[in-house]
Amino acid sequence: MKGKPKNRKIAQQLKKMGLKYRSGLPKANFALKDRNLITSQNPFSSSSFNILYLEALSGYLESKK
Repeated sequence: MKGKPKNRKIAQQLKKMGLKYRSGLPKANFALKDRNLITSQNPFSSSSFNILYLEALSGYLESKK
């Protein structure tokens, strides 16, 4: 517990390696879908996340018919 992490600026390192990401304002309702991945920014994004998840689930169930 007394040790300190060696890498504090992980986001900057990932950007240098080519990571591209989007984010909303703090406490914003922000969620994204990229192929099969659905992700949200924070607990305030649950409504957007739920909408995207249900759309993806509905699309999956329709493709199985």
